Amino acid sequence: LEALLKSEHFFDVLNRDALIKSPIDFTFGLCRTFNVEFEPASNYVDQYIGWRTVQRVASTLQQNLSDPPNVAGWSAYYQLPQYHELWINSDTLPNRNKFSDVMIANGYGINNSRLAIDSIKFSKTLNNPENPNLLIEESLELLHTLEVVQAQKDYMKTILLGGQLSDTYWTQAWQDHLADPRNTTKKNVVESRLKALFKYLMNLGEYQLS
Repeated sequence: LEALLKSEHFFDVLNRDALIKSPIDFTFGLCRTFNVEFEPASNYVDQYIGWRTVQRVASTLQQNLSDPPNVAGWSAYYQLPQYHELWINSDTLPNRNKFSDVMIANGYGINNSRLAIDSIKFSKTLNNPENPNLLIEESLELLHTLEVVQAQKDYMKTILLGGQLSDTYWTQAWQDHLADPRNTTKKNVVESRLKALFKYLMNLGEYQLS
C-alpha cells in the first residue's frame, strides 16, 4: 500500500478528475466538503429526516443507497462502454445542479431547522477569506481538482466584488461583517456574494468529477 500511494501513477495528473461522481459521492460528498450540519443525535428524528432527504436526492439521481438494481450493483460501475458516464444524462445533470443550488440558497426545511450550506461559516474555515484571490484559489482546491483558467478566476472575483474594481472592497466587506456579525445588512452583502460564488463553482462541469 505504501508503494502504491507513493508511486508516480498515484499522482499522475491524468488520473485526476478521471471519474464522474456517483450520486452518493455527489450528494453526501457535498455535505462533507461544506461541513453541512445535520441535527445532533439528541434530535434523532430530524437527524434521520436530514439523512433521508439527501438519500432521496441520490435515489432521484439513480443510486438508491443499499438498494442496487441487481447483484451486479449499479450499472455505471460495469456497463460497457460508458461506465461512470452513465451517471450523467439530460435528467440527472439538471437534478444535480438543482440539489447544489438548493443547498447553497436556502436548503431543505426539516421541521424547525434547515439542512443547508452555511457559506459564511464554511469561508471562515479557509486560510484567507478576506482576500478574494486566495479565497477563490482555496475554494477551487477544495471543490475542483482540475486547473481553472485565469479568465474564469477573474470572473469569479467579479462575483465577490459586486461590480467594484478594487480587491479591498471584498476585504472591507468581510472585515465589516466580522466586526459586527449581528448587522443584517453587512451580513447580507458578504453572504449573497459567497452564495453566488459557490453556486457558480458547483454548476461548472468540473464539479461533477472526482
